Amino acid sequence: ERNLDKVKARVDAGKLTGRGGPLGVIDMTVKAALNTDTGITTFRGSGLAVAGTTADIDARLDAAGWRAQARTGTATLAALRKFVEPWFKLPAEFTTDGKAVIEGTIADAGKGIEADGTAKFTDVAFTNEAGDLVGEKIDVTARLRAKRRAASTDLEIDVAGTRGESFLSIVYFDFTKNPLVLS
Repeated sequence: ERNLDKVKARVDAGKLTGRGGPLGVIDMTVKAALNTDTGITTFRGSGLAVAGTTADIDARLDAAGWRAQARTGTATLAALRKFVEPWFKLPAEFTTDGKAVIEGTIADAGKGIEADGTAKFTDVAFTNEAGDLVGEKIDVTARLRAKRRAASTDLEIDVAGTRGESFLSIVYFDFTKNPLVLS
């Protein structure tokens, strides 16, 4: 007979490696802990290569549910564009430049899955071949919150442009003089 009531296990300097999925190769440093006395399991992964930068992941599992948080370092829009290409592809004649940092949380505390993600884009420039869609030195933050319910999913989207200029066909935006907030 084994007593699992007070099991404690820790990995302070592990390595997780694998192949497949959208990342191709998964390779990151990990820390993990299991404590059956408290019912809490934690996981931390760092240094996961994604879109030309690295991402860190923190997760927790306890009696109330689970929660995972992830955040990237600064990625270039070129690297991010290449990463998302299997799911979303801009026309080749649409050029982009700039940087992005992405962070998000997904959790289920017994009330349904909830997700909250933010993408911060800085110093963005874009144009199309015709030159009627142009943006320069744009800073914009986009946030998406989703809550899964029994018969539906609630979505909230916020977008804020705080710097830069954009010309979209016949509409001109100067986000520095006139910040734009959409909710």
